[in-house]
Amino acid sequence: MKKEQKDVYSILKQIPLVKLLSLIVFLVVLSILNVIKWENPFYIQILTFLNNNIIIIITFSLLFYLGDLFSFFKFPVNTPSPLFYAFGSIALTKFIFSIFYLISGPAEIIQILKFFEYLASAIIFFVILIFEYIEIFRRSNLR
Repeated sequence: MKKEQKDVYSILKQIPLVKLLSLIVFLVVLSILNVIKWENPFYIQILTFLNNNIIIIITFSLLFYLGDLFSFFKFPVNTPSPLFYAFGSIALTKFIFSIFYLISGPAEIIQILKFFEYLASAIIFFVILIFEYIEIFRRSNLR
């Protein structure tokens, strides 16, 4: 084997498959919980919430996984990694705010939360993007 192929294989062995497997386990458990019929209002509310937000959960899980995947490579190839982390953080922020919407009360509070959701998403996106690129360039200068 060539040296480049050995490097790729060693990187593929280091990929955090645990994150991907945990997403699969979560989906299996959620499927099982959807089959179980239990007439508890709290159980039904939580299950409905998870079912309604399954796309967001899968999205931020896969984006963070792709960010981890690209971060294993060296400088020119790892530059998309901060973008995946930043967009994953937007999806995670949306999910966290949907939890707040679930437990919030009056409509006035929901309007305030919607404003903070957009503000927090923008701030978190740019902070993660800037600091991740600083980290990439710092690591590339150390080599």
